Amino acid sequence: MASLPATDKSDSYPRGSRLAGYLALACLVLVVYASLIPFTGWRDPGVEIWSFLFIPWSRHIRRFDIFINFIAYLPLGFLLVLALQSRLSIRGAMIISALTGFALSLAMEAVQMYLPTRTSSTLDVLTNGLGGLAGALIAARQGVRNLIAINLADFRDRWFIPGNLGDLGLVLLGLWFVSQLNPSLPLLGIVFFGEISSPFIRSFSLLGTLSVMCNLVGVSLLLMLLMRTARAALIAILVLLLTASVIKFLAAAVLLRPQALLQWLTAESVIGIGYGLFIVAASLLLTLRRVILLCAFALTAGIFVSHLHRSDAQSALALFSWHYGHLLNFTGLARIVAELWPFAALGYLCLFVQRLRSQLRHRV
Repeated sequence: MASLPATDKSDSYPRGSRLAGYLALACLVLVVYASLIPFTGWRDPGVEIWSFLFIPWSRHIRRFDIFINFIAYLPLGFLLVLALQSRLSIRGAMIISALTGFALSLAMEAVQMYLPTRTSSTLDVLTNGLGGLAGALIAARQGVRNLIAINLADFRDRWFIPGNLGDLGLVLLGLWFVSQLNPSLPLLGIVFFGEISSPFIRSFSLLGTLSVMCNLVGVSLLLMLLMRTARAALIAILVLLLTASVIKFLAAAVLLRPQALLQWLTAESVIGIGYGLFIVAASLLLTLRRVILLCAFALTAGIFVSHLHRSDAQSALALFSWHYGHLLNFTGLARIVAELWPFAALGYLCLFVQRLRSQLRHRV
């Protein structure tokens, strides 16, 4: 496969890289979405939106809810420090990041007052804010910054294309892994296929196989475009599959009933992955232009297939043993990312082609 023309070294990582900023922005968007889902039933609370600050804590506090609230904001605080350290002192970046976490949590809890399905609490503000503070403190450590600035930056520069185009692609791949967090969806599946005749029995779906195949081809070819060499691309695709499988298994172990532990490893996934890997391997013989076209076709076909069959997302909840308040928010976030990701990937391909044409013009 032809590779992307080399860019100027001044545009390479880590100097001038915006990867941490892009990741922080993506994390912020995900936090806002998860905080306000389902975005329906808005109504006037009838009281001041800040009145929740003076309401005593509930007697029924779940430690798991506290853990989730803490973990949700930890990456945001971590990434904000990395994004701001080039413009501010480490102490300043840490303070701004921690305050941003507390302010964002306070704002989300205030907006939730207008959602009857959500409950605003000062405990949520506190745990969210402490999570952001913990992430900022971790990123502020000299050893962590050296690891990212030297080791991880060198790894990124050695394996992936340089510049902001590569950074955006890596963020896009990171978001794709979010779509795999819902263990009720098949591995690499975009939507839940097959009607459930009992909680743990599903019929085979050809559309499910096509969905998995299109998803694998789309994300693998996008990853291939980001890699410096074909050998690196093959290794990265195998790592991507392994990582997605581990994410599914761990999520299933935590969230699903024991009988449904391997619900995500369906016949559709196995067959779709097999055909998808064959197409990806054959694409190594194609030119860069044809790889881009094939990637765009796979993403478009995946969108089309996923909309041919729209099963009831509520039916998949029978697989879960976890019924805490965050379940619908969690599954809803994974589902919306899975549905919107192909559109974002198509937009990225347009940027990729535009950059490619620009570089070719400068070469002439």
